[in-house]
Amino acid sequence: MQEYVLLKAAELARSRGYSHFAVLNAQGGAMQGIYTAPGTYEGTTTVQGRTATTSGQYTPGVSIPMHFPNHEAMIRLSNGEAPGMLSFNADSVYANLAPKHKK
Repeated sequence: MQEYVLLKAAELARSRGYSHFAVLNAQGGAMQGIYTAPGTYEGTTTVQGRTATTSGQYTPGVSIPMHFPNHEAMIRLSNGEAPGMLSFNADSVYANLAPKHKK
């Protein structure tokens, strides 16, 4: 996921006309949860006189665990290396990471 954050920062820098970016602050984590699809019931009802009979089959819902990565970064865009900061060349980062993450 860290590579993807760097790739997005490089894309942003390039789209705004900057040659470099520096990561000022970055943090990551993940949210987790469970998605539960509802169950279904398919049946038929027959009526004879004043009596109705229903029969069918119930299929229970399915619970699926979900994992949502969440990373964010604050970056500084610049033309040329930012003094006193580890700066990345946006074109170089993009050239190295885009083929790996763009499918």
